[in-house]
Amino acid sequence: DRQAYYSKSADFVPRPQTHYGLQITASGFKSIIGRVLTPEMPVFAVELHPDTLKVGLNQTVDLSWRSATRGKGILTGKMLVEPIGIDESTDADFDFQCASLYKVVDLEEGTYTTDSFSCDRSVTRPYLLRLTAMDANYYKYFVTGEARDYANILLPSNTTQGWGVGIDGGFGVFGAIASDSLQRIIVVESRKE
Repeated sequence: DRQAYYSKSADFVPRPQTHYGLQITASGFKSIIGRVLTPEMPVFAVELHPDTLKVGLNQTVDLSWRSATRGKGILTGKMLVEPIGIDESTDADFDFQCASLYKVVDLEEGTYTTDSFSCDRSVTRPYLLRLTAMDANYYKYFVTGEARDYANILLPSNTTQGWGVGIDGGFGVFGAIASDSLQRIIVVESRKE
């Protein structure tokens, strides 16, 4: 049974690069204390991305963001199912994961060049890119700790149990993320062409 607290109050608006603390006390239990330094907000360099990303066996794309952002991040991309333009097919057997992206990045670098993509057929679809910055606690728990037995609703993983990061006296993580997204059109060249 997972327990989480979500504040719906408009009074709390986390600020980037700010230290926050958490203390949980309950009668008959040891206190739980947490500390976090929120990440900077990552920002895609929208002006550096063409409206249409063309990829394939011999084509890659440079993805760029404001390089002043510090820390680690995750860069993801996924093809959306809605067809556009002349590509009106709704082939249930088509693998929309053929152009997916999941990459741990150093945000200071400001750019990442994709590997080539390979799909069974040529396709044109909307494509959603997301750049997620994370504090050190979140990174340690969900990215470098992936060999441990735990899960995350935001990143691919298993089950959450048995260890804590950013908190003393309890299990889990006291962490923070911030993300930016960018939608473009992706044209993927077929591996058969």
